[in-house]
Amino acid sequence: MDLDDLERLSPDDHHYENAIRQYLEGTYQSNWYFLVCAIRSNLIHAAINTQKLINVYERAKSRNQRQAETWFIINFDYSLFLSGPLLGTILFTGAALEAFLRMCMRAFWEQNTSQQRRGKGTSNDLLIKLADFDKKEAFKKLDHAYKTLLKKEVPTEYSVSFKELMAFRNNCFHSDPILIKSGLFRQKTRGGHIADVTSSNHYPYLWESNRPLSITHSLRAVRLHDAIVSDLFVRRSPRLKMHSDLHDENPVGNLIETGLPKNISPKDLDLLADVWDNTVDKQLQEVTSEEINEFGNDLKRKATLHSVR
Repeated sequence: MDLDDLERLSPDDHHYENAIRQYLEGTYQSNWYFLVCAIRSNLIHAAINTQKLINVYERAKSRNQRQAETWFIINFDYSLFLSGPLLGTILFTGAALEAFLRMCMRAFWEQNTSQQRRGKGTSNDLLIKLADFDKKEAFKKLDHAYKTLLKKEVPTEYSVSFKELMAFRNNCFHSDPILIKSGLFRQKTRGGHIADVTSSNHYPYLWESNRPLSITHSLRAVRLHDAIVSDLFVRRSPRLKMHSDLHDENPVGNLIETGLPKNISPKDLDLLADVWDNTVDKQLQEVTSEEINEFGNDLKRKATLHSVR
């Protein structure tokens, strides 16, 4: 029974339920594809809202609006409309990569097992392999997948980016309040140990500024996902099969950037990232605390004025 045969049956046909069961037995279900769709959705919203804030900035510039007022408006809109899509893109990408690696290894280990045999349940041999895989730290899972499927080490650039992504994810989900010491040195604690806080080259701490993330960080995570999925699944020869028509018939469709709308191309995203990082954010960082305080005091004065009749 294949998908074409199944589509010929009507749900009213008394054979339909048995055909569905026969078609699905021995296949896999995973969160991975929904996570890919959610990442793509977040990235689209991040791009749209980044463009909107760039437009706000450019209008303010053309009207010679006070820089402190522009700083205030952009920060407010960023917190409401942009912070969520940016953070969601990055965190969901970390989750998607772990889901992909788990599905990838299971599919590989059962690659030569018939669908009928898989439908009878997980074998003890596979259970042991999966249990050993689950005990590994995130990077060791990636390393194991590359060595098992491709017989090679993880490329250095992917290795560094993956570790940074997972560290960022852990810092979000297992957040540690940072202690500001004398001299403004920062200290963190984890597992009974004390360490100084050091900045990351890939992802910032969320408390570091009013606008810690940009679409650059989202793209960094998304492109790491697509590079790893391309290596292990899309370009693998012989190609890894996921035992799912959704994945196997169009492996390139599992990449995040390939599923973007035509009006949001990778080139467009790079341009948005460049304008935001090197124009908008850069110039907003130059607004001094004196200008911000002066603008705040002006707002307070206006708030205390009352019309006299």
